[in-house]
Amino acid sequence: MSDPTLADAILKLTSVLERLEQKLDAALPETGGKQEAAKLLGITTRTLHRRMLELEKGVHYWDEGGKVVFDLELLRDWQRNRNDPAAHLRAIENRRKQLLSQQSQKKRK
Repeated sequence: MSDPTLADAILKLTSVLERLEQKLDAALPETGGKQEAAKLLGITTRTLHRRMLELEKGVHYWDEGGKVVFDLELLRDWQRNRNDPAAHLRAIENRRKQLLSQQSQKKRK
């Protein structure tokens, strides 16, 4: 016979872990590689490579393990606001604040 209190504790722990995973997924930026970024923008990877000159390394994309990773949410905003750079700069600033907030929360733990 199994212990009902142990089974209850496992169920509660599983539920807590699922909620934490959902919060973590919501907090992290949506990222993707060159293929995903090009598809999102509706361009080829070659055109994406040329457009990277307009993007800011460390903000819109970065290197991770020898591969280029894109912040897909910022790419969407960049595409939407290409004619309104001030609006896109606000989105970048908001992303930085979000990331700094997450870093300070991690340090407190």
